[in-house]
Amino acid sequence: MKLGVALTVRHTTIAIPKHRSDLFDSVSGSYLSTQCARYDRGRLIDPVRGMVWCFVEANTGEDRAIDLCRQLRDHPRGDLFFITAVLDGVGVSPSELAARAGADECIPGPLTPQALSARIERRGVKRVEAGGGDILEIGDYTVDLATQRMFWTGKLLALRPSEFKLFTALLRSRNRLMSLEEIIAISGTAPGTIKKRTVHVWMGRLRRILNEQGIGEHIRSVRSMGYVFDYPDHGSLLGHEPETIGNRPLVRSGVEKQVLA
Repeated sequence: MKLGVALTVRHTTIAIPKHRSDLFDSVSGSYLSTQCARYDRGRLIDPVRGMVWCFVEANTGEDRAIDLCRQLRDHPRGDLFFITAVLDGVGVSPSELAARAGADECIPGPLTPQALSARIERRGVKRVEAGGGDILEIGDYTVDLATQRMFWTGKLLALRPSEFKLFTALLRSRNRLMSLEEIIAISGTAPGTIKKRTVHVWMGRLRRILNEQGIGEHIRSVRSMGYVFDYPDHGSLLGHEPETIGNRPLVRSGVEKQVLA
């Protein structure tokens, strides 16, 4: 893999350790053109899209961190992954660990939700802001992020706050599989308090709302895995206007591949 080369992409997947649900919750649904995925023992367990930016914590032990980096790099698309090793309590220099592990960069730890957000924003990934009357337009849907109201072809959809949050996440992640775990995390409920069958109840309610409005069946279940909101990419397939926030084009931000000194 060649380092120091800029790579611009339309979408970024942030990959974090499975056990760090606090990091998952802080990122998922918080940034434009991003999604959050988890990995366990160096294996991705959620679907990924676009650029994949992996965070590996070295506080699990130097050798373990090196193994995790190498296992992530062994993914079929691993040569294109951007791997950040987080040094915390490890007695090895950043350059040495990066060289041995094949990481693209090393940063100081610990990796808190605040530190993760700061790192993501430093790379130019834009946060979703729900203030100032910002409007998100996706195809025939208009989402008022400030007042938490959603419209379809100008018709107001009667959504509860939790339904609004989930439906907005489905729209942003349209045409890709959202795992049951990801949907639970997006709901904002505490880890371990919601069973997977509850997700099916949520999706059933959203389906009924769509059918009542004559929108049709767009929420597709994938057995034992999750849900997909099937919706055309209006910006590229149907000749509609691209996604915008208000009158401003929605910028698709990616991660630049570069080695930090």
